[in-house]
Amino acid sequence: VPRLMPGQSVILGVGSMVASINAAIASWMDTTVVGDLYVTTPVSFPADFAARAESVPGVDVASGVGIRLVRFVSEEQPRGRSIAIVLADPDRFDPETGFGSLQYIPGHGDPASGHAALERGDAVLVSNTMLDRHGFDVGDTISLRTPRGFEEFPIAGVIVDFTGGGESVLASIERMPDFGGGTPDLFILTVEPGEDPAQVRLRLLEEFPELYLDATLNVDYRRTVLRITDQAFATTRVLLVIAVIVAVLGVANTLGMNLVNRGHEIAVLRTIGLTRGGLRRLVVAEGVVITVIGGALGAGFGLLLARIVTTGAGAVTGFRLEPVVPTYLAVLAVLASPLVGLLASLLPARRGAQLAPAKALADWSQHA
Repeated sequence: VPRLMPGQSVILGVGSMVASINAAIASWMDTTVVGDLYVTTPVSFPADFAARAESVPGVDVASGVGIRLVRFVSEEQPRGRSIAIVLADPDRFDPETGFGSLQYIPGHGDPASGHAALERGDAVLVSNTMLDRHGFDVGDTISLRTPRGFEEFPIAGVIVDFTGGGESVLASIERMPDFGGGTPDLFILTVEPGEDPAQVRLRLLEEFPELYLDATLNVDYRRTVLRITDQAFATTRVLLVIAVIVAVLGVANTLGMNLVNRGHEIAVLRTIGLTRGGLRRLVVAEGVVITVIGGALGAGFGLLLARIVTTGAGAVTGFRLEPVVPTYLAVLAVLASPLVGLLASLLPARRGAQLAPAKALADWSQHA
């Protein structure tokens, strides 16, 4: 039992951490990174791209997004540090007419005041990572570098944002000249009701052949982001496989030691008529019972470990993560216990069945 519990706990704990991060990113994309088409180009967008794109049949809104690096200074970072600044159209986050919304940390701002601040252009929103790592909160100011030197920007809200590893600031796209200038790096397009985004995409590519546009459908964009996130945790799956292997070897070793220590008992059972097949079934049943008990206890500790690991990952990364234990993983962890017990007991059962009663008694008498 003690050998199986760590494996079960690791499976649920690590699996929950990965699921929690994926769930947080998916939720963020569902509310904030919305739209039907995501358009980029290897060259610069022309200044009138938004107006021309909205004239393409089927296109409703073309909203530009710029992502730049900006230096900020604080008491903890007196020499400054580079973070990401996301420059977006405030109308996109209008609580009544916008096609996207921001996830505000409870008690740290709201959609109405945040949108008003972005529209005025005199304030910014910071990510929850900036709050957790550097203490920036609503009512504070953050010093950002502009062409005029470092300027103080009031903070109007704290939001969930995974851009730049979570260390990011959101400002109005009208402030782009203050942070590097140029044109947007990305345009998020929505299509008119009833239009097929795939068909609109083809029309858009035909309209701008000179820009070599990369126009990605929402579903493909989401799939790409989540696949990249999933690949980032590929090594954790190796840990889960290792945990299962260690559990199997541990149970097999325990059953093998039990057979050695119970040689006299096995010899007596064989002498009074227990067949080789019956002994094999006895050892296998014992292995299954041990693993089922260990699996149940491991699942309980795994749920506790899931909360601890997820909380720790949130503290390290600065993201707000809620523990999520996938149903399939919990069911797999519990149902896999009998299978682990069966596999781990096959070799000890075979060895026990091949042991002659007379030899078992002789071995027992030598060690008694």
